[in-house]
Amino acid sequence: MENSTTPAEEITLEIRDLAVCKHIIETASERGAFRANELQVVGLTYDRISRWLELNGPKETTESAEMSVEQGEKND
Repeated sequence: MENSTTPAEEITLEIRDLAVCKHIIETASERGAFRANELQVVGLTYDRISRWLELNGPKETTESAEMSVEQGEKND
């Protein structure tokens, strides 16, 4: 009997992806996208991402990722 399922595509994350997530949280927060009861988990997640990027990510990667997100917003 033949297996009809296909193997799952390997998904990888890069430092740039985390920098983009950080920028998304910043933008959503500025626009008031979070409810009061969501703020604690959003803030904790933002702090963890920020600390990780400070410790593990080269500064130019973080800055260039945030700039590319901002440019993408302007192009939409």
